[in-house]
Amino acid sequence: MAESKQLIIEQGYGELAEERICYAPAFYHTEAALANCLAAFAHRPVEVDLPRVQRWIEGYTQKKEVALSDEQRRAVELAASSRLMILTGGPGCGKTFTFRCCLRRGGQRSSQVASVYSKLCLRRFLHSSYHI
Repeated sequence: MAESKQLIIEQGYGELAEERICYAPAFYHTEAALANCLAAFAHRPVEVDLPRVQRWIEGYTQKKEVALSDEQRRAVELAASSRLMILTGGPGCGKTFTFRCCLRRGGQRSSQVASVYSKLCLRRFLHSSYHI
């Protein structure tokens, strides 16, 4: 299949360094383009007043009478100071609550907050709202 250009084959990396990785060309080029867009987007600097963000988190959690774990607090701080953040975790760890805090914070600076549950959704989101 590789000879007829139905597959793109590359040497693996990281944990797959000893393996060869095969891609369908459409998926390979889509992933490469998406990775380039995300990298360019993520590397543009964001100015943030971190003490102000921390004061906002403190006020928000007091008003809602909730507590954020250290990891959740750091995630909200990171969301306020990053163009791109990927929030992952197992069931019940607080992703949705942390995401809601990020949404509330998002109104205080020019940022976009989106919840993406699949690669296809991410691709559609970037296609519809990505601006460099």
